[in-house]
Amino acid sequence: MTNNAYVQLYATGSYPLNLKTNRAGVNGGAAYANNGATFDLYGLVNANGNQAVGNGGVFYLSGSSSVWLDDWYNTRPQIWSNQAQNGGVVYAQAGSAITCDGADVGTGVGGNSATAGSGGAFYLSSSTLTDNNCVFRDNQATLNGGAIAGYTSTLTIDADYLALAAAMGAVDRFSRARRRRRDAIHWQASAAACTATGPIAIQTAPATAGRSIPTEAR
Repeated sequence: MTNNAYVQLYATGSYPLNLKTNRAGVNGGAAYANNGATFDLYGLVNANGNQAVGNGGVFYLSGSSSVWLDDWYNTRPQIWSNQAQNGGVVYAQAGSAITCDGADVGTGVGGNSATAGSGGAFYLSSSTLTDNNCVFRDNQATLNGGAIAGYTSTLTIDADYLALAAAMGAVDRFSRARRRRRDAIHWQASAAACTATGPIAIQTAPATAGRSIPTEAR
């Protein structure tokens, strides 16, 4: 999908919409976007078992493209058991954007994984993440950011709506990086910023090289 295309994927009734067991030989296991394209997912959308040999197990975003994950009343996207080298769920680069306004990214059934790199769920390079009312769980990365890895990117994470998950360490206590750093969220480069509110280890903290939120942070 390219050239400012806009696609809605949603399920607001009794039946789910499934993005299941898709595979890409390079990038974007289920979907690929470039040149300002947008994916809008909301309601009971299930994305599981997707795989990219390269990056972005479910979505690959480039050229100012975007994905929006949102709830619908008492239903929300469920995203689990997807994998790629970097960004088990989403790989975003070149001015792209991820907005998570209500989704479960990794569930008790299984997490998402970056099999050879960073960002078990989300990987960002020169891109932006706005995260509000999302739960990350059981995601893993071989290198950095069991849940989220951001490089020269802006991350805004609001955990105020995660009171029910506070007993689990709020944002992604169960996601981990396998090597080097056991962090749930990792961001790097002086041009990056991570602003966090709610029950997270840091509050309005500017990024420094290699800064991270520990896995067990509350």
